[in-house]
Amino acid sequence: NNDAIKYFTLYKVNMPAEYGGRLASVLDIKMKDGNSKDYVIGGGIGLISSRLNIEGPIVQDKGSFIVTARRTYADLFLKLSKNQQLKKSILYFYDINAKANYKICKRDCLFLSGYFGQDKFGLQDRFSIVYGNSTGTLRWNHIFSDKLFSNTSFIFNNFNYTIGINVASIDVKSVIQDFSLKEDLDYYLNSHNKLKFGFLTTFHTIVPGEILSSDTTQINNILLTKNYGWENAVYAQHEVSLWNKVNINYGIRLSIFSQVGPSEYFKFPNDQTIDTFNLKLGQFNKTYFNAEPRFSISYN
Repeated sequence: NNDAIKYFTLYKVNMPAEYGGRLASVLDIKMKDGNSKDYVIGGGIGLISSRLNIEGPIVQDKGSFIVTARRTYADLFLKLSKNQQLKKSILYFYDINAKANYKICKRDCLFLSGYFGQDKFGLQDRFSIVYGNSTGTLRWNHIFSDKLFSNTSFIFNNFNYTIGINVASIDVKSVIQDFSLKEDLDYYLNSHNKLKFGFLTTFHTIVPGEILSSDTTQINNILLTKNYGWENAVYAQHEVSLWNKVNINYGIRLSIFSQVGPSEYFKFPNDQTIDTFNLKLGQFNKTYFNAEPRFSISYN
């Protein structure tokens, strides 16, 4: 929702060492902090969707908030159709962005932000598809000195989708849930040299598939084995600006990913299961380690 965006940076090719875990580009979006002096209400009404945003001070000049929301309503137009299948169908999405900040003192500030969104599509009473994402971040910004400051973030992310086969009263679900701790430190040597370093640790919980059926069907409930992963990374990078024309960014990121228990694993060479072993909570199965060097230079 553009009402919630302060600014964004798009890395199309080479991304700095602070970013990892993805293969292609990165879109880094920064949210607005909200008006710290006055209460403001805005929005817009369109043919396809409408939006509303509210912002204002929590404590004047010390804390503020912003909440934005939008929803499409194509499903309301379907009610006007003479086709009974379309008339009973569902088609919409909504999302909510929210952020609050509070300045504890001159050197410390807390930020709490969240995103909640869902897309829903359903064809009459035959089937439906619902998928969405919920995220929450608590960030602590601390200034050590005029040259060094840090951002410590606790992050929760929950992505899920459900396919409903309504004629058979069956729901098929899948979930990816993450808990993360992230630390970023920025050190300004001078106006032309900046160091950035930090670490990230994320615990992944993955539900590949779950089938839920009603008592009226002959299909049993099925839950595929949950998978757990522990992802860690440390990074360091140096940004240099020369003569206001040449920009150099180089660094390295060390990535570690581990399969952890509790889980059940199978050994099956030649398409035949020959062994089964169970991992207890906290036990490791496999660990993958990789160093990712980065380097870019640009001339403007």
